[in-house]
Amino acid sequence: MQDQRRHQRIRFGVPPNVKIGFGGVVGTGYIENLSLSGLMVRSSMNLEIGRLAGCEFSIFSSPLIDVPVTIVSKVGNLYGGRFQTGPINQIVIEDAIDAALAKGEASILSVHELSGRKVMRISGGLNGAQ
Repeated sequence: MQDQRRHQRIRFGVPPNVKIGFGGVVGTGYIENLSLSGLMVRSSMNLEIGRLAGCEFSIFSSPLIDVPVTIVSKVGNLYGGRFQTGPINQIVIEDAIDAALAKGEASILSVHELSGRKVMRISGGLNGAQ
């Protein structure tokens, strides 16, 4: 069985910063992983599942990406968000992901089933070196 997600997740050697706007408060966090459809953010803010939040981030040298997200999951201070994006943001996000992978600043994270067990596979340029 393959990962049920539509888009592959990428992880970063150095998690990029993200600025978050929620309920009239602006805070910060770090991107744990990113895909074309959403992101996983670590933040001390108290975000609520089902609510909209604003996210502003740059993936290393990419243009600034400013996109609303719907919070879809929470585990401790880790939040999953689904992008509410238009075609321009989608292109900017895809270009930023491709550039990070090509420069070895990110790796692809996928989950597969092998002999009845789920196996996480990480492939790409990350090796912990700076």
